[in-house]
Amino acid sequence: MAVYSVGMGIHCCVPPPINSRRRREDIVDIVIKLPVVLVLILILVSLFQGMYYLAKDDGKNDRTRVVKALTVRVVLSFLLFSLLLIGYFTGMLEPHGV
Repeated sequence: MAVYSVGMGIHCCVPPPINSRRRREDIVDIVIKLPVVLVLILILVSLFQGMYYLAKDDGKNDRTRVVKALTVRVVLSFLLFSLLLIGYFTGMLEPHGV
């Protein structure tokens, strides 16, 4: 909030005007960035799940759990790559200049 002088030494706290364009940009940022972050988190979960299965499985019970974890991670990585491409080509994600 900003403090504005109304006159005769009286000050009033008035909230800044809401810029609807900026709010729309914030919503668009959240719409594309939230799924990207969620997919990244799921990829990490799948990675650690596969590592756990690789270390703890003795080979007698359900030997395919490591392969399933790898499959999930590959599919999630493809989904992440697709989200990044869609965000780039629609203009929702922009690369930072170096």
